[in-house]
Amino acid sequence: MLKSELARMAGVSRNTLSRWMVAHQEELAKRGYQKQMRLLPPHLVEYVMRQYGIVADNV
Repeated sequence: MLKSELARMAGVSRNTLSRWMVAHQEELAKRGYQKQMRLLPPHLVEYVMRQYGIVADNV
C-alpha cells in the first residue's frame, strides 16, 4: 500500500503520516522499513494501522 493511501485512510496528509512514523522509526526499521519507501509491505501497513487505530476502508 502506498503511504499516501494509508494517510488517506487515517484522514491525514502523507507528511503527517511520515511524522507519525518517525515516532516508531526504530521498531519499523527492525521490520524492514526505510524512510524513502513509498510502497509499504502488508506487515508494515498492519503495524502502523494498529499503532494509530486506523480502520481499513470498507471496499
